[in-house]
Amino acid sequence: MEDKNISRFKEFYQIDIQIKKDMENVKPVYLDNIQNLESLKSFFEKTFLLLKKAAILVYGGPATLAYAKIEELQATILEEFKRIEKKVLESDRNEELLEFYKKRISTMSLDFLNDVKKECVGYSPTSRISDVVKKANSINELLHFLHAEFNNNEMNLKSIPILAEKENKNKCKICYRGVDVPIFKSIFSLFPTDLANVFDTDIVSIGDGRAIIMANGLGHALSMEITVAEEKARVEYFIPKICNVSMVNALPGINRVNYDSYGATGVFETSPSLLPFEVVDFLTKVPTDKDIKEGEYNPHR
Repeated sequence: MEDKNISRFKEFYQIDIQIKKDMENVKPVYLDNIQNLESLKSFFEKTFLLLKKAAILVYGGPATLAYAKIEELQATILEEFKRIEKKVLESDRNEELLEFYKKRISTMSLDFLNDVKKECVGYSPTSRISDVVKKANSINELLHFLHAEFNNNEMNLKSIPILAEKENKNKCKICYRGVDVPIFKSIFSLFPTDLANVFDTDIVSIGDGRAIIMANGLGHALSMEITVAEEKARVEYFIPKICNVSMVNALPGINRVNYDSYGATGVFETSPSLLPFEVVDFLTKVPTDKDIKEGEYNPHR
């Protein structure tokens, strides 16, 4: 029988992927307003149930600010939708429907992204984190927050059973957890034990070609989400603390940062056969506190 925590991870990512697909599919089509409205009604009914389920998977129950925010935004969006529906049916124009889609479904404001980067960080106190969700104004922002909370929670990762472990030079554990998959086991085997300022690290394989890595000490708490298909491996990463701007900007697939940036994100792709080597090479290039240069690090960002 599959471990219940692995099942929880799988279920969360299935919900995450489904909502993202549905958001794309429900985008209003020009001059097909009746179908647009019907599609949106079905979308809202399904998506808010999925968001609530995702919140329970993240926090273990519905008594949370995130769950309350989902219910609040659901009421607001459905009330707005009623007004938009009436206008669209009367005028047979869909400009307002498109604006509504952008505002309440697809938008992701830069301010919200930066707030999530600042607060949803592994190996940090969680007392501040739940406040961020209060600022969400769209379904996409709610989903992004839940995804960040889930991925950057080291207790979630440590709930997955250990398959293998080793110790680094700082006497901290590097753990391989979850479902044993050769490509992810290779990453564990190749994971260097001599990196400076690197502490507890978890490599979590959850099956379905997906794994998560969180490394304490690399950019404070580097998190990586890896997805492997037959001919392509995709690595998405988040570095909460920019210890060295020039080193971060030299990383593969980086969204370039500057002195005032809130964390760093990036994506790179490679072949499955090269994935373990490229992940390990990437890890050796992520700056730590020892790489901070005087005058370059902004502790208030």
